[in-house]
Amino acid sequence: MGDLARESNCGVMTMFHKLSSSAIFRFGFLVAFCLGSFALALSARAQIGNAALGGTVMDPSGAAVADAELTLVSQATSFEAKATSNERGEYTFRNVTPGTYDLKVVKAGFQNYVQKDIVLTINQSGRADATLKVGPRPRPSRWRARIPSSTTTTERFREALILKPSRTYR
Repeated sequence: MGDLARESNCGVMTMFHKLSSSAIFRFGFLVAFCLGSFALALSARAQIGNAALGGTVMDPSGAAVADAELTLVSQATSFEAKATSNERGEYTFRNVTPGTYDLKVVKAGFQNYVQKDIVLTINQSGRADATLKVGPRPRPSRWRARIPSSTTTTERFREALILKPSRTYR
């Protein structure tokens, strides 16, 4: 049985040697190696060279402002990234391409906050805290139907169904 195993192994080795010496096998191996190297380079690029921006959104007293909507806009490409502050007022933008950005913070009851020219460099974790000022309350608008005085009752009824904005505020 030992001779049979030795002959079998010898036959397998001969077939592998013939296969590995063929041009198709070498070309396939080269293609697989190149694709693997390319994939490795892409994943390394995605991890190296990016930046991050974080901070805290606060009111004038220094208390945290939760659920504020933040928009980070690249000045070079106009690309927008969005985030929302958590219950501690904290936010983070991760994997941001290095560049110059504008940060806009919006929250109901506060004036919009804008910070321009935030420069993020490679592998930097930048910080931009935002203190929101209490903003004016929006004035409620009232709607009422306007009916021209020189119309019939049927025309007044039709006109009453079409609402028009009133300029009167109370």
